This record gives sequence, structure tokens and C-alpha cells, in this order.
Amino acid sequence: MTTQSMSEKSNQAPAPSSRRGVGILLMLPALWLGLTTLLIPSISTVILSFQRYDMLAPPQFVGWENYTKLLTTDAAFASALGFTGNLVLWQVASVAVIPLLLAWSLSY
Repeated sequence: MTTQSMSEKSNQAPAPSSRRGVGILLMLPALWLGLTTLLIPSISTVILSFQRYDMLAPPQFVGWENYTKLLTTDAAFASALGFTGNLVLWQVASVAVIPLLLAWSLSY
């Protein structure tokens, strides 16, 4: 092997498979953080939403009863849902529609 061929080899980029492995390795901390702070609590919340749980007794599975009670008899939920819908409507209007109309009016 000549010196020229050795120097040409050292200037070559690493093979794509080794670069992919490094990329996956660098992503692992972010994936772990996302899994532990977002996915696991979300799954736990869904599981607990189908149970009656008061922190003094063990959870008791009640199925859709919590959702039925929430949608049919809870006036506070209906009020909160209306407030949230109103808030979203005004927020979208102020952040998306108004600037778009302002930009459109300035274009003429």
C-alpha cells in the first residue's frame, strides 16, 4: 500500500451505517426523556381514568362510568368546556386570522 492510497482512505467519510448508529446513539437520551416524561404519564392517566381512586383504597375498575358521569351530570365540566372553546376561538383569531388579514390589507 502506498502513502497516497493511505491518505486517500483517511480522508473518506465514514460509512453510512456507522453514521446511522452514531445518530441513533445520540438520540437515545432525548427518546428516553420523552418516554419518561410524556408517554408513561399519559398512559397512566388513561388507565386511571377508567378506575375509581381516592388514594385511601386500592383503585377499583369502573369502566366508562367516569366518562358517563362527566358528560351527563357534571355542570362544571360543561362550563369549563365552553370556556376552553371560547378561549381557543379567540386565541386562533388573534394569532392567525387577524395577522393574516392585516398582511393581506397591507399588500394592496
